[in-house]
Amino acid sequence: RSGLRRNSYIKFNVTGITREIASVKLFLTNDLSIECHALYPKKCMNVFSVNPDSWREHLITWNNKPQFDRLLSSTDFVPLQTFSIDLTGSVTGNRQYSFGLNTTLANNTYMIFYSKDSPVRSPWRPILQIRQA
Repeated sequence: RSGLRRNSYIKFNVTGITREIASVKLFLTNDLSIECHALYPKKCMNVFSVNPDSWREHLITWNNKPQFDRLLSSTDFVPLQTFSIDLTGSVTGNRQYSFGLNTTLANNTYMIFYSKDSPVRSPWRPILQIRQA
């Protein structure tokens, strides 16, 4: 249907930070056989900061979804592969962080990513990789 929008939300509880953070990368695995750059000639996914206290996983709906805050990154990806998004500067210490994802793709094209519900040792689960200095 025309105007259909999809948002995704993801949270991480960051602990164990004892030194300055050198880099932060979010790893996601695309579970859809589309290549966004081939469909649309610019970055096709946006990552926003979201207040982690503004939503609960099992209670979120379109009508009570939290607002996206600051745009942190835009990226593209290739089909059925894991890719990284640089979020350095967005994670500053030990606390909970929340991110919102949406697409810039036209024609209501959507994205599918593996979630935390993938098997525990699955290489496809979302990972927030933090490297300390």
